Amino acid sequence: MQDTVFRPALAPLSPKDRQFLDAMAEDEGPSRVDAIRERMGVSSRYVQTYRRRLIDAGVVNSVGRGTLDIAIPYLREYLRDEL
Repeated sequence: MQDTVFRPALAPLSPKDRQFLDAMAEDEGPSRVDAIRERMGVSSRYVQTYRRRLIDAGVVNSVGRGTLDIAIPYLREYLRDEL
């Protein structure tokens, strides 16, 4: 999965996109947008920009008001291993 799914999905993402995903990977399940913002030390506007980019890329899903989840199965574990 690493070579056929994860790396191709992550390749077009910017370093800031990856930082956002890394902040999400700290959670056991869906991430609160406020928690991501706090971990990254950025503004709400900044988080919304990268939230939208990652949703458009199909890497994360909105699973409720103010909550995101990683859309690709096992990507969270892969990101944790990479940290």
